[in-house]
Amino acid sequence: MQEEYEGFTDEERERFAAVAEGSLRVFRLHHFFLWTQGEMQALVPHEILIFGMGRNVGSRIAFQKFASTRYFRDNHFAELCRPGDGLLEKLMSRWQRTGDPCLLSRVNGAIAAADAEWIETAERNELVNVAAHGMRASDGRIASFFSFSRVGVPFGPRLSRRLRLLLPHLHETLNRVLIEEGRGAIRVVRSESRVTPREAEILRWIRDGKTNRDIADILGLSPYTVKNHVKKITKKMGVANRSHAVARAFSMGILTPSDP
Repeated sequence: MQEEYEGFTDEERERFAAVAEGSLRVFRLHHFFLWTQGEMQALVPHEILIFGMGRNVGSRIAFQKFASTRYFRDNHFAELCRPGDGLLEKLMSRWQRTGDPCLLSRVNGAIAAADAEWIETAERNELVNVAAHGMRASDGRIASFFSFSRVGVPFGPRLSRRLRLLLPHLHETLNRVLIEEGRGAIRVVRSESRVTPREAEILRWIRDGKTNRDIADILGLSPYTVKNHVKKITKKMGVANRSHAVARAFSMGILTPSDP
């Protein structure tokens, strides 16, 4: 289906250039997380990203997720990715037929009967809305598929165009990450440097954007105690600040994209 849209604004061009340039610095899964949660948020602001890549002919795409909202849990992810009748499979089937980005949002106005059912599924599983697109391999099969949810910009031709332009970079970058991760080059943590269960818990809250005071309230600790935990974490990991600690935790395997 041919879509009508206005051209990019100067600001959008600058943001797109930043995303494309930033992709060249992505070689590990934690880099991929920081890239999609950083530069890309300016063009497609989102709280949930479900993504996967088909590695072999005939193989099923294994999906992973990045989520910055505590409402999206593993049971929601499992239902959405259920083989055969999960929403992700339905979205991929439609995309393979049309080649157009799949945009599901209740605020779009008139909703087709099929879309209404899909939106209900998305809402029941805490997605709120869905903006999905993919890339094909040379033989026509789906090579990769990316689904953004809790998207914070209007749905329509402009968002569709952003997805079309971003997907080649997402595909190439994820492919590079999977190749690099497959080489087993992830850092090994020495036993004396491993974080404690409490420190890992604090890292998860830092990843979710909580301040030291927020974490103290959640865990029933004093802000001073949380501050000391954070200092120990950054020292063990050899980093300068909280955000670098989260990135290092991904590379060490302490945090994963599927952590609830």
